[in-house]
Amino acid sequence: MADYKTTDLKQVFVRWIDSTTECNTAWNNREEVTKECESLTDKDLLCKTAGFLLLDKDEYIVVTMNYHETEIGPYLIIPRCCILEMKTFDTEEEEWE
Repeated sequence: MADYKTTDLKQVFVRWIDSTTECNTAWNNREEVTKECESLTDKDLLCKTAGFLLLDKDEYIVVTMNYHETEIGPYLIIPRCCILEMKTFDTEEEEWE
């Protein structure tokens, strides 16, 4: 079996606020939409993501769900201004047999 480190990315849990949209193509009553949007709270827009921290930039982070030595699975770019909290977990350093 190839000898490569499988724990080189930190595990993270991120709580962040996402954008939202109404995908309705019909016209909407302006007053009703305004009232609905004014009643939104952080809880309504809160997202939670867990995965591996691929990039940690000043403007954004990139989290991937899966990775291998040269490949990654689906990834998510989260702007820093949207992040409420990010916890980093130490990845186990023990080797797999």
